Amino acid sequence: MSQQRHSATPVLDQSTTDHPERGDMSEAKPDPRLDRVMALANWKGGVGKTTLTANMGHTLANGGARILLVDLDLSGNLALDLGLIQHPEQDAGAGLMAAIRDGEALHPIKGVRPGLDWIPGGMELRGIGRLDPEVAIANFREQIAAAAQAGDYDLVMLDCPPNHPEIIEMAFGAARYILVPSKSDPASWDGIAKLGPFVHQARAINPKLTWLGIVIFDVDTQATSVLASVRSSLSHYGMPILTAPVRHSARGAHFTRARGQLLGEFANGSKDTIRALRMRRSDPTVEIPVSGGETAKSLQEDYEHIAGEVIQLITQHEDREAMA
Repeated sequence: MSQQRHSATPVLDQSTTDHPERGDMSEAKPDPRLDRVMALANWKGGVGKTTLTANMGHTLANGGARILLVDLDLSGNLALDLGLIQHPEQDAGAGLMAAIRDGEALHPIKGVRPGLDWIPGGMELRGIGRLDPEVAIANFREQIAAAAQAGDYDLVMLDCPPNHPEIIEMAFGAARYILVPSKSDPASWDGIAKLGPFVHQARAINPKLTWLGIVIFDVDTQATSVLASVRSSLSHYGMPILTAPVRHSARGAHFTRARGQLLGEFANGSKDTIRALRMRRSDPTVEIPVSGGETAKSLQEDYEHIAGEVIQLITQHEDREAMA
């Protein structure tokens, strides 16, 4: 499948910014250890960044990739999506904060799902705004690079918080790509525009930072005229719009987070239902799990399509760079 047509240079890259620069662009040196780091970002909250991070990461891991998920949000909601609120190594971002503040090594929590590792976020990150920004960016960049190399990850995904300038600046200082989830409302689109100055600023130390594309999130895929209008509005930003949107599903959104299941697990719940039904013959206290049904399976297919398109876009960038 092909992405929405886009101009060679995104509109957000054609403007300047009044933000102070961090370092000298002429002295910036790309770090190849960061070539597979992707930030999921939008200045607006509630557009699907965490949900997309968790479910796309799980989908890629199920396909055999090694994936690291990094929760940069003070809410720490990635733990909810992964069902890991009570995990014994859940530190609310303390380890991540030590890496940012003091340059200590990151220690991902291994195997939260097959092929999927995790670095928790949470309220321990609340003091980032009081740190020297250049030190915080340099420490984070180095420790993410070291973790990416040590874990031999195929992709490191940074789940960025909304409207937190210090953390977004830090994430963009380490990322190779930016993937932007957006809902169908103009407030989501304005959230994309507000990222532009941060990208311009980050390229002073991270010149390879690239807009990967936009994912349309939580839409009624049957409302084709609305979807076409959203695509038309988003095309103004001049970057790829992924072909597959994530469809709206109140049932999927509620039960997955409430149960700590990822969408792929919820979609395959019918097998667990049959297993539990058999177990109840000897133990009537066994609960029958909620099955996602056909809607959940369709929603999981959306994430599979998105994961495939993301891989395709990254491969295209890598091929162009190799030929340059």
